[in-house]
Amino acid sequence: MLKALRKGDSKVNRNLTMETDLLLYQDRWYIANNEGLRETMIEAEHDLKIAWHFGRYKTIGRIRANFYWPKMNEHITEYIRSCDVCQGNKVIRHNKYGY
Repeated sequence: MLKALRKGDSKVNRNLTMETDLLLYQDRWYIANNEGLRETMIEAEHDLKIAWHFGRYKTIGRIRANFYWPKMNEHITEYIRSCDVCQGNKVIRHNKYGY
């Protein structure tokens, strides 16, 4: 994509720009297809003690403020669903069984 953007290819998405060899999507860093990097970014915004395992919407909002990758919301949602701490601390929102 960087090569096509440098050449001025008309097939490149108009929302993509380049700034000092960084690919930007609507002024947010575009993260290439690198699962390890994406996991690290989600972990940094969700798992750190300062973040204290924010929910799906807050985590998506924090990541979306600076970064973009295709299907980002789905990836973040799946990560949070698989978070053992979050699943263990869910609030029960139904009546007790048997009542």
